[in-house]
Amino acid sequence: MVVVDDGSDFDLSGWEAEEDQAPPEGDPALAIAAIEIQAAITEHHPIDTSADWDDFEAFLPDCATPLPRPDDAEARERLRLVLLRAVREGSVPRFAIEDLINNNDGNPDAEASKLLTMVINDLGAEADERFEYSAPHESFEVFIAPDEEPSEEEAVAEALAFLDNLATRRNEPLRLYQRDLRRQSLLTAEAEVALGQAMELGVEKALDALAAWPSGVAVLLNAARQVAEGTRPLRSMYFAPQADLLEAGAAPIADIDAAVSLEAALELPDLEGEATGSEDERDLQSGLDTKESTDELAEFCTNAELLSELAVDERQNTPTWESCRRVLASLGLTRGFLMELANSDLAGEADAALAFAHAMTTYRRARDQMVVANLKLVYSISKKYLSSGQPLDDLLQEGNIGLIKAVDRYDWRRGFKFSTYGTWWIRQHVGRFVADKGNTIRLPVHVYEKIRRIAQTAKDFELRHGHTPTLEEISALVEMPVHKVDALVRMDLEPLPLHELPDIDNLIAVHAQEQFAVRDAAEFVEDIQFGDSVDRFLSTLKLKEANVVRMRYGIGLLDSMTLEEVGACYGVTRERIRQIEAKALGRLRHPVRLEQFLTEVGLSPASEPEQRALIPGGSAEADHSTAPRP
Repeated sequence: MVVVDDGSDFDLSGWEAEEDQAPPEGDPALAIAAIEIQAAITEHHPIDTSADWDDFEAFLPDCATPLPRPDDAEARERLRLVLLRAVREGSVPRFAIEDLINNNDGNPDAEASKLLTMVINDLGAEADERFEYSAPHESFEVFIAPDEEPSEEEAVAEALAFLDNLATRRNEPLRLYQRDLRRQSLLTAEAEVALGQAMELGVEKALDALAAWPSGVAVLLNAARQVAEGTRPLRSMYFAPQADLLEAGAAPIADIDAAVSLEAALELPDLEGEATGSEDERDLQSGLDTKESTDELAEFCTNAELLSELAVDERQNTPTWESCRRVLASLGLTRGFLMELANSDLAGEADAALAFAHAMTTYRRARDQMVVANLKLVYSISKKYLSSGQPLDDLLQEGNIGLIKAVDRYDWRRGFKFSTYGTWWIRQHVGRFVADKGNTIRLPVHVYEKIRRIAQTAKDFELRHGHTPTLEEISALVEMPVHKVDALVRMDLEPLPLHELPDIDNLIAVHAQEQFAVRDAAEFVEDIQFGDSVDRFLSTLKLKEANVVRMRYGIGLLDSMTLEEVGACYGVTRERIRQIEAKALGRLRHPVRLEQFLTEVGLSPASEPEQRALIPGGSAEADHSTAPRP
């Protein structure tokens, strides 16, 4: 291609050449001013002159109130008249409630109806279905005198305030619990020891008074007789320290370094490993109410019988009183039974009964003070189980039960802070609740603890090594057999709801789908005929050789067997079975015998090398996919 320059100008269609602009001259004064401004901004400290809002508690409801707002004067007046009518008459027509609970679209609000009905019931009134008219054209309105008595005004005002709190969820039990929780102060170590000594002293004085109280001893013996007959559980009266320690030890303690000394002092068993020990110990770990230990029951009944043979002297510090006091101490009565005895009707009882009740009141006050001071510990532990899907108030309830048990069993002589000791009881109760309620299919608590340990071990392994651990690796870390780890991992699978089930074909393994497929009848006939041909083919061998081949290759059996398994059946070594197998396969590879078999099953006879390859072991290059297990 040749370009010819004819000298004509190129048409730019109005485009003009861009001229290079010279940069402006720098102004040092502006640069210095900008630097000074930036420095001033950096060194600026804002001054807050507003009032301190630390004590201000703001509350924003999750949703709009379902009842009339306080600024809606007309609706509030109608609500007030309904509550006033509930106070005066003791009943409110249902239609009067429905007029107050309708939404903007005219539909009734179920939540508003529930709240308003609850407040009306608290006022001692009911909502009925009566209609207050005698003719269809009459109005439903009933005149209610707005003038209120002082008592009526107070009741209605209190009901309105309570209803507003209900609507805004200000007086929910959990919110009130959290509000009161912030007001409680923690105890010092010295205060905990003082409360522990007060509880112990209260129990000792109660037993002193019980030894001089004939009626109380009679009630005790009657309860012991019920235990012996099996109508009352032993644990309701008998305090077994070792069993309680086993129960409290159900929580994992490997992650708390500070608790090593506590574990040694309390002699807590290692419940994270294999579940060993007696059946009673496993029942204590799993939280199951099983029959009591025979030895403990026998010891308790023996001491109760010894107590029944003693006379009760109402005077203290006498030999008879001291004998009765020693037997009472050996009974190991629970704090709960002593509280039950103190709460019985003591009208007309002797001075010893009043002394017993006063001692248990002292114990209860010290225990309640210890419990209230440690509610924050329950709250902090229960929050860690929110991932289980259980409501926080239920978790707190179970944790508080564990806290009360920990306080009842607190021993100030061990020298540990109560929070270190009570943590195990709280965790044990919350963990049992989650294990019982958290799964669709309930698992025993000791199984649930093992599953949690395996899951935590697998998570830690993946964080350290960057890949999911195998069953063998988990088994080595948790020191369990592989088959047990496999079973526990499969137990942790969540069941699928019916509406989320995938197609049935996707649930069946690929290699097993043929077993669930509908086969043609001709295929069944072919399989039967092929099996008969194989039986005739093997019948040409000796009976022992044919049976060895069948067991080694799983012919007519569920699975193949190893040399050791076949040898165990015949009482010989694996080497002898290998020799019998090799001899039998050699006979089956005989050209005449093999050709007859191939012709019978509809296969064309092949060359001798190909025929030898059809029998396992006939060629070094044969397919080993059908080889038996060694």
